[in-house]
Order: sequence, then structure tokens, then C-alpha cells
Amino acid sequence: MNPRLPGGEGELLPAGLYERLVTEGLDASWHGLRAESTDPHAESSIALVRGAALSLLIEQLSNKLDEAKTAAQVSEVVNRVLTAANSEVRASVPAQALLSLTPAEALSEPPSRPHTPLNRQALVTNQRSQLSMSYELLRELQSADAVDVLVSFVKVSGVATLRKALAELAFRGVRIRLITTTYVGITERRALETLAREFGAEIRVDYDGDQERLHAKVWILHRRSGHSTAYLGSSNVSTQALLKGREWNVRLSQIADESLFTKLVNTFEAYWNNAAFKPFDADSESDRERFDRAAARARGGKDFGDALQFTIDVEPRQHQKQMLEDLATSRQHHGRHKNLVVAATGTGKTILSALDYAEQCKVRRRQPSLLFVAHREEIL
Repeated sequence: MNPRLPGGEGELLPAGLYERLVTEGLDASWHGLRAESTDPHAESSIALVRGAALSLLIEQLSNKLDEAKTAAQVSEVVNRVLTAANSEVRASVPAQALLSLTPAEALSEPPSRPHTPLNRQALVTNQRSQLSMSYELLRELQSADAVDVLVSFVKVSGVATLRKALAELAFRGVRIRLITTTYVGITERRALETLAREFGAEIRVDYDGDQERLHAKVWILHRRSGHSTAYLGSSNVSTQALLKGREWNVRLSQIADESLFTKLVNTFEAYWNNAAFKPFDADSESDRERFDRAAARARGGKDFGDALQFTIDVEPRQHQKQMLEDLATSRQHHGRHKNLVVAATGTGKTILSALDYAEQCKVRRRQPSLLFVAHREEIL
């Protein structure tokens, strides 16, 4: 059931801004207040009137559909509205929703559906009790016919998180376009090379990111069916941003708001065709060198420290504090300087080693040699 608007039976409307269609008897709800409404004869006000009318129709139709208990009752409600609108379209009885169309000769099953219906908007925040951005994207990518991505940073860890879905896109020959930057030097060239070489992504880079900082993050999942979706928010392409970080991403639906979705697509196209974003060829030595020079220059900028605050949390968790205290006790009180820390995957052993080394630098007032061994390049 939709939230009920104020000013119902016997209620007075509160003072404030509105874009609500005036209905018979509504004027009694603003008793004692000065009302401003559109001029019914002014062409300039027709857009506001249409928007208000659509909102009212959606509200009332949603209420009626909520009352329908069977598919046949849904058909009855919809067809009554269509008849009143003199439309030749009619819903089947009982009502059904088309979920997919697959070539008859195809051996594979239809792709998995996103958790959020294609005609709905949603907010994805990576909270433990909710779905993560990576979970939603992995399912959305399975049914995409083209993918456009605009992010500030791209890291190897983020590409690895989405590797399976990206491989399936490449197998189907789906076009992938990526726009990114060298802002503060966080984007990793190897991540771009993987996207280009393994998954056929077309890539454009802003090498002067410090001048006009690109902070937008958007994934656009195009579908020939007209049920395209997009995620607009704060997540860059990294494991932290896609899986664990406190990110806010709004899921937009072409069906729910086609005008907004079209504006989003057109804005991406304008960026793609902007001369500020240069094509990146993973097999071009000059492009690789240009990227490395721009990234190195950006890493030396004054904002690099701020960027680190968004990519890694260096405050130890409670269990890490206990480990650090145990290490200090072993060294200082027992003279044991060959210690082994054993902990489960994901508990932060890598960060623990960095925090322990930093503490040793303070204690010894110098930087002792450090050997860090890992089985994966992403960790290094």
C-alpha cells in the first residue's frame, strides 16, 4: 500500500509546497490557508498538471491493485482503466507477467533475474542485512545486452569480484564501455588491461583528473527488451566498494522513469564523445606509458592522503587490537621475536601486518626491513 497523502477525509492539508492534482472537494482541505494553483488556460503549466495527474492515477491504481487478491481481479482492474482511457490494449484474463523470451533452439536456461524487479527503483547500501552491490550487479550483468560504466577508480580487486559475469558478457559478445580517471593515482593499469584484453572492454581515461574531478559512479545495463536498469551512486570498481563499503547506490529503472533514464544514457554518451576522455589501448606502449606517468603524477598530488581514507580503514578492529597486544607481550615480556598469527580468511591479517610493522617503526625509531609473502598479486 502506498503512503497515504495528507488531506484525506476530514483532514486539513499542512502548509508547504505541492504538485498535486486538484480534485473535487480538495479545496476544503486547505481551509484557512492561501492556495496557489496553476492557470488551467496557461500552456506553461501543462507539464506540472500532467505530472500531478500521473501521480494521482498511479496512487489510486496502486491502491486498487493492492486490493486485488487474484490474477483475474488484477486483469479486471487494469482493463477497466484501459477501457476508460479508450485504449485498444487489454490485459489477458487472468493476468500474467512475461518474464523472458529465449530462442527456441537455445540449450541454456534464461539468465538469473535481479533481486529487485526490473520495473522497480531501489537503494543498495551493502549493509549486512541487505544485498550488496556486487550481488546485484552479478545478476544484472547476466541479462545485459550492452554495459556502460562510469567510475573514478578501477582496481584489480573489483575486476576480480565481477570476473565471472564479465567473462559471460565477453562470451556473448556484449559491448562493454568504461570511462575512468587517473585521479589521485588509484586506478590500476593492470585492471584496465584485464578488462580490455580478457573481456573486450572499450576504455576511455581522463588523464587530467585533478582539473575536473570526476566523482560520478554509474553502471548502465542496456536491454533490448526496453527493461534497462542503472545504478547511480558511490561505488567504484573495487572489492571494498562493491561488497563491504558503506556505499549508497540508487537502482533506476527505465520502465519506472524513462525520461530520467534517457537523460542518464545521454549524459554518458556526451562524456564518451568528450575529447577530455582519451581512448586507452592496452596493447599500446605509448598508452601504457601515458597512463603510468599520469597516475604517478596524480599520486604525488596533495589529495592522495584523502583518497586513502576512502579506500582502506586502518583503524584496528577489536580482535585485531587483541592480536597486536599479544604480539607486543610476546616480544616485550617473553623475548619471543618469531611469532605466528593464525586467523580465518577475511579477519584482516594483511592489515594486521601493516599495523604491527608501523608500530615496530615507532618502537625502533627506524624502518626495519620487511619481507611480505603472499600467494596472490592482488594482495601484494
